[in-house]
Amino acid sequence: EYRGNDYGKQLIDWAIDKTALNGRQFVRLECSLNNKSLCSYYEILGFKQVNLGQPKNSITVYYQKSIQK
Repeated sequence: EYRGNDYGKQLIDWAIDKTALNGRQFVRLECSLNNKSLCSYYEILGFKQVNLGQPKNSITVYYQKSIQK
């Protein structure tokens, strides 16, 4: 019943705003590589996958978005 109400985007936007207020330059998220829908959602919100030196067989994927406030 919560899908389609933009609650996820609202939470991410709130986190971005708080992060910017703390002088940070980007927001980083992580999720399981197996969670394709969440990975896709982060990409729709403008996050880019980044390699943080994790092993090639890692099941964790990291996403990052620059804050331009």
